[in-house]
This record gives sequence, C-alpha cells and structure tokens, in this order.
Amino acid sequence: MLTAAGADADGYVLNGAKIVVVHGDCADLLLVPARSSGGQRDPDGISLFLVGADAAGLRRRAYRTQDGLRAADLHLDGVHVDKEALIGPLGGGCQFWRAQRTSHRRARRESVAACRHCWI
Repeated sequence: MLTAAGADADGYVLNGAKIVVVHGDCADLLLVPARSSGGQRDPDGISLFLVGADAAGLRRRAYRTQDGLRAADLHLDGVHVDKEALIGPLGGGCQFWRAQRTSHRRARRESVAACRHCWI
C-alpha cells in the first residue's frame, strides 16, 4: 500500500496515490484506504477514510477503461481529513471491510430467500 495516513492535531493527513478507481472521476466522496501503521504487507494497519472530491491536495486524472467504464487515478498530496472521516477502527480497515461485505452478502441471501418464499 503506497498511500499513507498520519495523524495530526485534528484529523489525518493522506499522501500517496490510488489507481483505477472506478467512477472516481465523477464521485463526490471517495473511500480511500491508507496505511496508518504497520509494514508494507501487514494486513493490520490499513484504515479507511472518506475524502471529499473537492479536498485540497486531491487531484484526479479521469479516463475510460477498456470496457468503457469511467475511472480515475487519484493523487493525494497532504490531503487533510477530520477525525470523523475515519470509517471503522483506526488500523482495522481490512477487517471492517470484510465484515461489511459479509454482512451485505448475508442480507442479500436472506432477501433472496424471503422473495423465493413469497413466490412459492
């Protein structure tokens, strides 16, 4: 992970880059994972931050992908976010993301099961 997050007095400062962010060219808010502690390949120490598309220090380079989707490369140069921009626990972004994905899959399966029950 080449994007880093460092704490400051009232939030965090993000530096680095993200590539091939699907619909990153037109999003108003971006979910940015960044290393807040640990080593380069350490699964712990990655945090998730919500960053406004108009944040100072954020640049986006928009383009079309081969399959016609819109995407952007993001460059973060001293992007400051408030403490409230942290999504989930500090350093626990991977675990938080997995838990959310599992929860959504379970809810989707239960919804499909409920729908099937209604039609039987």
